[in-house]
Order: sequence, then structure tokens, then C-alpha cells
Amino acid sequence: MTPFAALAVSAMLVAGCGSDQPETTPTAAAKPPVVGSAPDPCKLVTAAEVTAALGGATAAGVSSPGGLPGQRTCAFDAAAKGMATVGVAPGGAALFDQLKSQLGATAKPLAGVGDAAVRDAGQLTAVRGDWVVLIFVSGKNSDRYYETATAALAKAAVGRL
Repeated sequence: MTPFAALAVSAMLVAGCGSDQPETTPTAAAKPPVVGSAPDPCKLVTAAEVTAALGGATAAGVSSPGGLPGQRTCAFDAAAKGMATVGVAPGGAALFDQLKSQLGATAKPLAGVGDAAVRDAGQLTAVRGDWVVLIFVSGKNSDRYYETATAALAKAAVGRL
């Protein structure tokens, strides 16, 4: 049997499986977000803001898809000073709560950034309305550095949503 024929047979078997329950149409809230639907994070944070946050000259950000459904990311390289990545994903409070729980007990709340924000070392997760903003900073191994850099970048990104 060819791979195409096997796929067709599998599809028919799955289609033939049913239940006595009436079909329901998913609501808009249940539908997965459209990939690429998030705002461009390279427009939410500027290279100048990353330069100020990291303390070193930064090239323009490079946009790419993220690891979450509908997420977009923008990576900034500050050469010897480190890197910053800004991500935006649809999902609102539900996604924020999920990501917050993954950070665990070490996550610290951060006031004044979006509807809610938490950070741990060089990672900050914030929510504003339907959008979750993810900031990752590397460079100096200093909690104060990470707190200052992630907060500055998150405030800029959230402010432009």
C-alpha cells in the first residue's frame, strides 16, 4: 500500500468513527490562535531601548516565530554585553497563569508592568489584555541587572501593545 493510500484509509477510518452526541461547533474562545497573529515584537521595543537596558550597542532586532501558538519573537544582540529576546503571544491571563506556574516559587511579582508581571533572573512574563509579553535577557550574572533590564524592556513592549 502506498503512503498516500494508507493516509486515505486512516482518514476514512477516523471519519467513520462517531458518537451519538450531536456535533458542536467550537466557540471563538476555544479556537487556537492564528499563527503569526501577534504584533511584531521588533516594533514594540527599539534597539535604542535594548542598548540602554543592556548597556551596550545593539543591532536592530531580528524577528522570528516563537515556540507558543501565534507567538512572534525579536532577538537583539548587544555584542559583548549580552542578548535580549522579546516575545508576544496571544493567550491573555490563562497563558500568563500557565507560564507563571512554570516559573515556580522563585518567580517574583513585578508591579507597574501590564495587568500583571512576574520575573525570575533574566526572564520576565507580563500580561496585558489578550497578549502575553515574554522578555529574556542574558549578560551579566546579577539579579539587579536582570531586574532592571527586563522591567525596562517589558514596560516599553507592554506600553506599545
